[in-house]
Amino acid sequence: MSAITAIRRQFDVDAGRKDCRDCGAPIPPARLRLVPGAHRCTLCQERHERRSSPH
Repeated sequence: MSAITAIRRQFDVDAGRKDCRDCGAPIPPARLRLVPGAHRCTLCQERHERRSSPH
């Protein structure tokens, strides 16, 4: 399997995600409408961004 195929498959699996990748809580439908394919709930996404920030 090529790397591109693997990435596409991962995206396809995550696109149907309804629960937060980090905490397991359901991702609110409003967030999924605004951010299709969201992997995290808003709170976990904010935490992720703070951890990933270079500052």
